[in-house]
Amino acid sequence: MKKTCTFNLTNSILHASILLMFFSIISCDSDNNDTIAEEENDTVENVYTGNAMFTNQGEVNAFMAQQYDRITGSISFIGSSISSVNNMLSITSINGNIIILGTSLANLDGLSNISIEDDGHFIQVINNPLLENVDGLSNIDAELLLLEIRANPLLEQINGVDGVTNVTFIIEVSDNDSLLNIDGLINIDNPVTSLYLRNNPQITNTNGITGITEVTQSFLFTDNDSVITITEMPNLNLVGNLFLDRNDSLTNIDGLSELVTCNNVTIQSNPSLINVDGFSKLENVDEGSMRITNNNSLRDFCGLSLISTISSFGYNITNNLYNPTKEDIASGNCSI
Repeated sequence: MKKTCTFNLTNSILHASILLMFFSIISCDSDNNDTIAEEENDTVENVYTGNAMFTNQGEVNAFMAQQYDRITGSISFIGSSISSVNNMLSITSINGNIIILGTSLANLDGLSNISIEDDGHFIQVINNPLLENVDGLSNIDAELLLLEIRANPLLEQINGVDGVTNVTFIIEVSDNDSLLNIDGLINIDNPVTSLYLRNNPQITNTNGITGITEVTQSFLFTDNDSVITITEMPNLNLVGNLFLDRNDSLTNIDGLSELVTCNNVTIQSNPSLINVDGFSKLENVDEGSMRITNNNSLRDFCGLSLISTISSFGYNITNNLYNPTKEDIASGNCSI
């Protein structure tokens, strides 16, 4: 980036001809008027003012050559020609979002010194066909609005985001063909608005989400074909809308055993599901809709003994191995 700079030096003589030279004051105007130099504790901090967005490797290389210490806005890497961020270790903080979209990056290691200064921003790592890990995000510990890791076919683990303890709006981990676990979410222990875990065919458990306390809108758990059981979520007692769809190996939902209130429940096309004992404390289905359909092995509904608030209109249990009526369940004829 081309700069023009002006240099001003001030000399001052105090009392007995003591010469004091004041610090040089440097002011630089860039083409985009977005770079400033600051003096703190006798050192000059190289600050990039504004959002740093890169759409090709050449832009990344030119930026890295400036050795910035801090970015006052967001940082975004968008485009398949971007293959390396290795020389960005000089950046220690940003005050905005991190977006990694459609790149050819194999790792994010060059971002490993970056922290996010304030809360309420988001991280999106989407559609990066060569990305193997997100370890370069390990220094992030801010409260996030959104954490989205989606469509990264070689990504095997997300442990690099385990410094994040609070996501207030949406967590989404979806469409990651090689992902083996979601353990990187293990330290998130707050209510979230929505939780989407979709189409991660290799994950075998849900250990990473055990700390979540509420999902106030939607909890979607779909097409996670290697998960046998939902791991115990001891503090989860409220979910707005629960969807458990097309999970080929899911045999039970025991991990939802503390769930008391849902607005709506949909469980469909889980061919290995045997029972719904995980609903043993579920007594409020506030919007009156429970749809449990097309679960070929589902034979035990005794976990629904407290469904007194479900209206007859909203009750739809069909095309399972056993299909009890609401009255059957109330009278104890809840399984075969």
